[in-house]
Amino acid sequence: MSPVPADAQEWIVAARDLAHALEKLGVGVLRLNEPLYRHMSLRIGGPAALWVEPRSVEALCCVIQEAKYMGLPLAVLGGGTNTCVADYGFPGVVVHLGNETFGGIERRGSDLHVGAAAPLAELVRRAASWGLGGCEGLAGIPGQVGGAVAGNAGTRSDEGYVQIGDCVQWARGLDENARLQQWGPDNLGFEYRNSSLSKTMVIQVGLRMREENSEDLKKRVQDLCEYKTRTQEYRLPSAGCWFKNPKDCSAAQLIERSGLKGLKAGTVQVCPAHANFITLIEGIPRGRSDDLLGLVDQVTRRVKQDHGVELKSEVRDLWNQRWW
Repeated sequence: MSPVPADAQEWIVAARDLAHALEKLGVGVLRLNEPLYRHMSLRIGGPAALWVEPRSVEALCCVIQEAKYMGLPLAVLGGGTNTCVADYGFPGVVVHLGNETFGGIERRGSDLHVGAAAPLAELVRRAASWGLGGCEGLAGIPGQVGGAVAGNAGTRSDEGYVQIGDCVQWARGLDENARLQQWGPDNLGFEYRNSSLSKTMVIQVGLRMREENSEDLKKRVQDLCEYKTRTQEYRLPSAGCWFKNPKDCSAAQLIERSGLKGLKAGTVQVCPAHANFITLIEGIPRGRSDDLLGLVDQVTRRVKQDHGVELKSEVRDLWNQRWW
């Protein structure tokens, strides 16, 4: 994770001024010094100088424009999975799209129009109940649709490797100048665990599905969820799989072969159930980012030493995902 920015204190003061201005404009929910660990699946992270939940697309545009005008760093946080935050927090504006305004799921024939704040699990459930196949292989993946699309979330299944980008026909959202854009298939740039949308604010996506038997889809979703419950860690806070799988091998297998399952560092550990999960140690309500960095470094160095493979993180530092 990045060190404390030199201008952090100046930005924190400016965030208070921005909060007063946005309050007068009625843009939505505003909170100063919002503890980010409460919004992170790994339960690690200091405060956001200003937390904003905009009530509309127009309000969202206003927030972006005002933050940019004041020179405040801005980042988007969805479901808080696959993301980490340092203990000093985020000395700027963190925008969170709420489910009520930005989380709709609408069926249009065999297509779905899905809001960025819709939980991925709800998308999978609804699609199966409507007899629409294509995303059932994503069952058991946490988070929201916007983040899943921006990071091209995926997993191995009986049908091979499945990723949400396989279904996406278009995405609508805002660029860093708060201009509403729509990106088609040629502009989405999907690749393993990434897309060209990572520095945009996705608002809605269009998914092309295929009509199948609803009961068959529900059974596949249930079986996959049960399998993941047996083989992955859901009891303890985690960010999901930490490392990208290297070509032709599994990060979890490499970590396990190095004897690192259960390795602890302060408040965190390599998960005893699944070696590619880093979790809090049981009974600890909140972790420390220094512990996390130390553990990730130990695992990376040991796997490199033992297997000659350099593991790459798929969990993103919120500070490095800021717009400016």
